[in-house]
Amino acid sequence: MKNGIFPLDGDWALYTAENRDITPALLCASCANELENAGLSPIPGRVPGNFELDFERAGLLPELFFGENILKAQELENRHLWYTRSFESPFAGGAGIFLCFDGIDTFADIYLNG
Repeated sequence: MKNGIFPLDGDWALYTAENRDITPALLCASCANELENAGLSPIPGRVPGNFELDFERAGLLPELFFGENILKAQELENRHLWYTRSFESPFAGGAGIFLCFDGIDTFADIYLNG
C-alpha cells in the first residue's frame, strides 16, 4: 500500500463460458464458488491485461503475435468472462473507501463480497 492506495493488479482467476452455455445461474454468479458450482474452472488471469493473452499464457491459444494466429482470438469473442480475486482490505472501518476500475472496455458487473 502506497499513498493510501491498495492496488489490486496482478494475479486473478479467469473463468469463461461460451454465450450459448450461459444459464440464469451463471449470468447472476457473483463469486468464484458459484462459478465453480456451475462447472467452470479458472485459468490464471492477469490484471491489467486482456483475456486473449491470459488464454495464450494458459496454452489455450498459440502465440498471438506470430503469423495469422491473432485471427484465432476472434473465435473467442462470443464468450462471457469473469475475473475473480479475494483480498483483505488494509483499511479499517471502510468509510471513504473507493474501488476504482480503470480500463474496463466493455459491459461489466462488479461484485464486492457478493
